[in-house]
Amino acid sequence: MREEILYGLKNAMQRGTPVELAMQSFINAGYSEADVKEAGESLMSGTGSVTEIIRVMPENKENNKNNLPVLPKNKSGRKWTIILIIIGVTVFSAGIYSIYYLINQ
Repeated sequence: MREEILYGLKNAMQRGTPVELAMQSFINAGYSEADVKEAGESLMSGTGSVTEIIRVMPENKENNKNNLPVLPKNKSGRKWTIILIIIGVTVFSAGIYSIYYLINQ
């Protein structure tokens, strides 16, 4: 639990949020006030910021700027987009053919 809080506080600090505000957010979210204060003090003193947080941070092969975990791509959404494009092109082509046929009669 403490590692989770350390990671969250470190992440908030990297984004420019004051550590006190980040700590209050954890307390408001239902985390133990003692655990949050211990993690915050550890982070501010530098005792928990290097080894514990690096161990908890997710592996990210793409090395994005926010050090957030990479979510798997939604292949189902891509499939439906392609199907809709094919249907749209088919309807558009049928419309153009109908107009061409009516003009040339």
